[in-house]
Amino acid sequence: MHKKIKILHITSSLKIGGAETVLCQVISQLKNQFEHHVIYFHGGPNIKKLHDLGVRTYQIKGLFFLYDLLFFVRLFILIKQLSPNIIHSLLWAANISSRLASWLIGVPNISVYHNNIDQNGLIRNMIDKITAYRSDCIVAVSSQIEDDLKKSLRAKQMRVIKNGIDIDAIHRVAKKTIILKSDLGIANEKLIIGSVGRLDPIKNFPLLLKSFSLMRTRKEDVHLVIVGVGKEETKLRKLAYDLGISHNMTLVIGKQAYPYYRLFDLFVQSSDKEGISMALLEAMSFSVPCIVTHAYPIHPVIVNKENGIVVEASNEEQLSHAIDLLLTDRLSARTIGIHGRDTIIKNFSSTSMVQGYRRLFSLFANREL
Repeated sequence: MHKKIKILHITSSLKIGGAETVLCQVISQLKNQFEHHVIYFHGGPNIKKLHDLGVRTYQIKGLFFLYDLLFFVRLFILIKQLSPNIIHSLLWAANISSRLASWLIGVPNISVYHNNIDQNGLIRNMIDKITAYRSDCIVAVSSQIEDDLKKSLRAKQMRVIKNGIDIDAIHRVAKKTIILKSDLGIANEKLIIGSVGRLDPIKNFPLLLKSFSLMRTRKEDVHLVIVGVGKEETKLRKLAYDLGISHNMTLVIGKQAYPYYRLFDLFVQSSDKEGISMALLEAMSFSVPCIVTHAYPIHPVIVNKENGIVVEASNEEQLSHAIDLLLTDRLSARTIGIHGRDTIIKNFSSTSMVQGYRRLFSLFANREL
């Protein structure tokens, strides 16, 4: 009997986020085919998920600050001790440190990019460009991200593995917890605009708040619910107060989003750029009509006015009108929601995503399963 291929997953974070969700899905569905170990730098609720799966996790810290010299020494020593067949890394800091360690140790590295490289800033981009060739394979979660990476990085090999979700599992979890409008102090007659994501500048929630405020001058029977957690919470509460919408907005902090999708009459994603957002896929799986803002004319998931609405990035007035349109024309909204769910079932299942990673891991371990 062959010894299982040992995969070391290295991630910058096990907080709430799309990349972390993908990692847990891949490990969950491949737990019997490979031996999994996870190194992380920032903790979060996904640690428990991994422990429940029987996966060993290891946190790496520096002595004086996170990424000091001792951090890299500890990382290198732990990788040597674990002696993996493959290193799979995700998120910027993990990608950089992993590809350097794998190069020194002589272990194949697969680096995954969940967002466009230009979101990382000038200095990080420079480091990325210098070290990218040390990855044996770079994975992009959408063709758009792949195109962006090809313009910037010199890679040995590049592939696309689209993000996907396990619809049945998500809906089973959602059914276990019933959330009512009254639980959030929202009147039953109110329509709910929902959003899910890290409370982080990259998500551009201020755009959503401003668009919502503008839309409320034309439609008052609406309430905004944002499910997430992050450093922007205080800033968003202040902005809501300044816009006069504090009583019409609810922030749900640190809760699992699944039970809340059923409350939403509409889902809005206001970030300028996304890879393939897990929150968007989840909302579409519940047949919630979705509006996204996007910097490119073609969106990796949404076909405009067919399975969702695509709005020009950072366009407050256009977003406001799109929200107003779908809340007013409920027949069109319902049709878009149904088409959205069909899109997820057909093109964004976790099965195809996980099998993509399985084939890639097997290939770089030089063993066919």
